[in-house]
Amino acid sequence: EGVPATSLAWGLWDAGMGGALTGTDRRRLARGGFGALDAAAGLALFDAALAAGRSLVVPIALDLGAVRAAAGDGTVPELLRGLVGVPRRATNTASNTGPGTSAAQTLSAQLATLDEAERDKLLLDLIRARTAAILGYPSPKAVEVTRGFLELGFDSLTAVELRNRLNTETGLRLTVTVLFDHPTPTALARHLGELLRPDQESGTDTPDAVYAEIAGLEARLKTGTFDDGHRVAIGQRLRTLAAAWAAPAAGADNDDLQSATADEIFDLLDELGIQ
Repeated sequence: EGVPATSLAWGLWDAGMGGALTGTDRRRLARGGFGALDAAAGLALFDAALAAGRSLVVPIALDLGAVRAAAGDGTVPELLRGLVGVPRRATNTASNTGPGTSAAQTLSAQLATLDEAERDKLLLDLIRARTAAILGYPSPKAVEVTRGFLELGFDSLTAVELRNRLNTETGLRLTVTVLFDHPTPTALARHLGELLRPDQESGTDTPDAVYAEIAGLEARLKTGTFDDGHRVAIGQRLRTLAAAWAAPAAGADNDDLQSATADEIFDLLDELGIQ
């Protein structure tokens, strides 16, 4: 209607609905960099928003140190990714391939050197460590491996957070219900072990194994340094691969794919949910 207005997308307040949050909820939000506003800070931000002369502002308490820490382990909330740089992953084991190695590649290399019992223990230790961090347990050893995730303190939000962390570290695409389908740390570790079993043991490639490979490729594309020539060559190779994969589909029209740029291919990978 042509009337000037300012829209405020408020962050968390420590009163009202925010006052009903549990300690676990607050710790989860704090790990992502989200703090709570008291009344004085909220009113000051209200005044600042009106004086900013912008149509949309986000008054919020942010801990950028926590956001940077989350960026370091790949768990920074998507909303905040533009505020901090995401560092390239360094390596710290002999089985890694060098700077830029993704967490999924590192884990895969570690698992490849272990027998089944050792793989199960490594995956169980990973689940206990992430569970302790998310729920605020004093140490991973405090997480009982045969106790249900709901009993341990998970709710729908923290269950998704654990799923997302495990997706990052394994390269898999676990369902949002994975903690409820495999309801204890032991059961979940066994499930991950089956999905991550080396191909030479299972005798065939599985969709999850292919997803893991694609996730590793995406990580390398995002963290690598490429000049224009490399980007053109890599883009052409991706187009050729995608066209060959889509070729059996009856009536498939690959004109858009053939003319896509490398950046558009990368965007397509994101749209397919390969994260």
